[in-house]
Amino acid sequence: MSHQRHCGFRLAFIALLSVPLSTHLAAQSVDSLTVQLGSADLRTRSVAISALAHVPLTSIPSSTRTALMGLLEREANGTQVPDPLTADPADEAWDEYIIELTDLVRRVGDIGALRGLSMLGIETSRAAQQFVAGFGAQALAPLDQAWAVKPNARPSVITVWALLALHADTATQAIALNRLLAATDTFPIALADAAVVGNLTALVPFLDSLAVSPTLLPIVQGALTEAANALRPQYASLAPGQLLGQYNTWLGAICLNASGPLQGYCESSTNGIDNSTKHLLDDSGKQLQQGFASQARQELQQVVDRTLDAVSNGVLSAWQGIVLVSGLRQAIARIPG
Repeated sequence: MSHQRHCGFRLAFIALLSVPLSTHLAAQSVDSLTVQLGSADLRTRSVAISALAHVPLTSIPSSTRTALMGLLEREANGTQVPDPLTADPADEAWDEYIIELTDLVRRVGDIGALRGLSMLGIETSRAAQQFVAGFGAQALAPLDQAWAVKPNARPSVITVWALLALHADTATQAIALNRLLAATDTFPIALADAAVVGNLTALVPFLDSLAVSPTLLPIVQGALTEAANALRPQYASLAPGQLLGQYNTWLGAICLNASGPLQGYCESSTNGIDNSTKHLLDDSGKQLQQGFASQARQELQQVVDRTLDAVSNGVLSAWQGIVLVSGLRQAIARIPG
């Protein structure tokens, strides 16, 4: 885009937005604004979106909602006809247009908005990420697609997975945690943010371990430490039984759909954590019982040793192993007596 054209678009865009909104709405019906959403001209679409953003939601018909969701999806998958004069993804005005479009789609959208929001909208705001996560298991498929075809969206996808793990049902939580941990070795800063957003307190020892890795840049180490420190007070307050419950959840996520050597590891390690919990807690499942601390420690140490072997043999990834080993060692250290 030439500097002259860029400046011309800027001036035209500012001039259009400087006209009182009431003038636009008086001159244009919602139906005409809906038609403008299909324009190849970015300025026309931007002004229509700005005008629709001030229309009461109850006055926006289903046809307009569908048009908005379709527009976001086209922008997300690259099928929107580009404006050769203005549709520059590096242009600040284009960014503002996408942010405003996403916000409007989030406000008026339904499940039909999931694909466009997952593919592009979640990059614009936490509100968009929370909206997608609010659909629970229904959000998994569009998030998987976004991960596969939109590399720039991957850090935001990790955050939505963490939100799913925080709010969704148990089955969806396991899938989200499984996806999240599989992606961490590529996006440690995104993981740090996701840990805080998703309140993943069990990851504190894992974050601490990564933060001292000499292979990571100082800025990455700092982000990991900051996340660990944000979660540390809550983590420190967890009793041994609560810790074991959290690491059993992570183990279940790692072992999702396990087969072969992983299945054998998972069965024996799950039994080990379950047996240790039974040694630690009385029948109520809440109070520590006396005289069984040694057995509980022994069971957990066996799980730790088994996990280290699984990492050495390639059954578990290094980072899966760090989550379990660093966490279970913390649980062992907290067993009284």
